[in-house]
Amino acid sequence: MINNNIKLLLKKWLCKVVAFYTDQPYQLVLDQHQQFALKPASNNEETKWLLIVGRQHYNEQLSTYPIGNKKELKQLIAIDLKNTEQQGITHTLVTQIEAEQSQVMQWRFAEYLPKAWITLPESLLLSQTVTNGEVISNQVKTASFVTKHQNNVCSLLVSKLINSPDRFTSMFGIPLKKVISVDTEQEYTARIIKGLYALPKQYLQTFFSLPNNVFNKRIALRYSGLFAGLFVTYALLTSTYLFYKTYQLENQLETNKSSVNTALNTLNAYLTSSETLQQRQQLLQQFSITSPVFLVISDLFENTQLSSISWQEGRFVLRGKANRATDVLATIMKDKRVEDARFDYPSRKERGGESFVISFMLNTHDDQVTSFASNQEGK
Repeated sequence: MINNNIKLLLKKWLCKVVAFYTDQPYQLVLDQHQQFALKPASNNEETKWLLIVGRQHYNEQLSTYPIGNKKELKQLIAIDLKNTEQQGITHTLVTQIEAEQSQVMQWRFAEYLPKAWITLPESLLLSQTVTNGEVISNQVKTASFVTKHQNNVCSLLVSKLINSPDRFTSMFGIPLKKVISVDTEQEYTARIIKGLYALPKQYLQTFFSLPNNVFNKRIALRYSGLFAGLFVTYALLTSTYLFYKTYQLENQLETNKSSVNTALNTLNAYLTSSETLQQRQQLLQQFSITSPVFLVISDLFENTQLSSISWQEGRFVLRGKANRATDVLATIMKDKRVEDARFDYPSRKERGGESFVISFMLNTHDDQVTSFASNQEGK
């Protein structure tokens, strides 16, 4: 919402300072959809802040100088302008400086144009909206072709000889990749404003000129008041927006504080558990894990209550209780892995069954168990 209001204020400010002179004078306005539009202007005597001029009201020229020194180039350009008897104001823009060659764009505006602080050519702004190989075919106000090639502006009015983009690009010896048609006033205005945004700001000093009535007190007060109001409005809107965002972020931080604390506690518990797990894994790596004995006694779990399994003098010793102790011994002896299974002590009758102590050995090499103490002695 705030960003939209700032954009709208910027658009209104542009309407105050930007004017057009194409087939006739125009002022920049906003239509019912808050889009830029052109409205015929009645007062053409007032000095404009920024004037955009149609292609038919200026001459455009690209010149090449065999000089690579910027200071010497400026001196040579000044001499050429002095020796050339031309009417109107000429603005010069150096587009390329190399070791032995420089390229210079020149625009010479007609004398009858309205007075303005900054006068910009239509073709320069349109060229800022395309890339090399793209050609604008403008059919609004006065038909023209515009493109950009190596930072230079190339443009011509449509004529009987140059009446297509192909002929236009062939005349300048540049490639044609895409044609962009501008057929409506809305498209034309939007593209001009887009070019104004994209125009390098250092270019503006090239097209600045001091109007004759620069000391008009009424105009000076009007523009100073306008800029002061815009500055104050911008400062207030910016401060309000920053205050709102700060308040919003503080509330969000307060709301999420409990979640953040929970996440930190969870992370701390995870790190602690991870460290404990690593320690236990390192400890377990030192022991041999014997699983064959569990294969032997797996059939006993259903009908037998085992109280302990131990390793004593090379034998597995089972202690527990069952309905019949002899059935437990018979089950163990059926396993082919088992060797020398026997009762270590006579079974005893108790409430709910018979208690027993049975020991046995495993008869294969892979099933032998080596105690941790024996491993340590072997090392």
